[in-house]
Amino acid sequence: MTGTADGLEALARAGKKAKDGSPAMIAFSDGLKTEADDYRELEDNFVAISTFALVANSSAGLPEKGLKSEQVRQIFTGKLTDWSQVGGRPGPIKLVTREGDSGTQEIFERKILMGAETVSDNSVDCETLKAADKNDPIIHCKQDSTEEMLDAVSRTEGALGYSELNSFEKFPDKNAMGALSLDGQKPPSTDDIATSSYMFTEVEYAYTYRKPSIGSLTQSFLDFVTLESGQSIIEHAGHAPCERAEMRDEMQERCQQEKNEQLEALG
Repeated sequence: MTGTADGLEALARAGKKAKDGSPAMIAFSDGLKTEADDYRELEDNFVAISTFALVANSSAGLPEKGLKSEQVRQIFTGKLTDWSQVGGRPGPIKLVTREGDSGTQEIFERKILMGAETVSDNSVDCETLKAADKNDPIIHCKQDSTEEMLDAVSRTEGALGYSELNSFEKFPDKNAMGALSLDGQKPPSTDDIATSSYMFTEVEYAYTYRKPSIGSLTQSFLDFVTLESGQSIIEHAGHAPCERAEMRDEMQERCQQEKNEQLEALG
């Protein structure tokens, strides 16, 4: 599975077919996924908080202060179209985003764009506009995966995208890009997430179909991921565990706060 939606849909299908109502399957998701009727039987479990970052091709020449969230919204709605308008080197901004069923895309739209209507997908190669969209103010292409997005940003002059911070840091050609500060704050490390007010973060959830029975393979793996040594693996991968031994109360409070904010946004 390459996307959040694929995994959740597979879990929902397997759950409907399972005789005991809880198949030996877990799906992971950036943020809560409760809006689809097929997901009503899915149970969410805190795993960790992930940090996301805006990433720009090095040609943009942005200063260390990065971008303000309002500037990001103006860029993605086509009101700001040149890097010189936000303190960078002169040159057109080219947007690179994920497809609509991406969990990362949903987080970006909810937390950063805040409902702003963006310029539609209008480019195949991230370099030129489609003939039908030749009058659009800014180039916007979409990619199927985080790796494809980072690859597009790294090789496209003037490109702006986003990804999980750990994915960016592990990307082979990351020197062709930069992770931007947002509203004057750098993307926080796993040690700083609990007390940071940086807004582009999200809880990672492990979903099961209903509540698995005690002692089942599904429950045992869930305990490993959320409570036991799996947490050190998660932290090593660049995420901040919600059950982290150090600052446990602070981390649990931050994870619950993130969940409450999303539930409020979902209405």
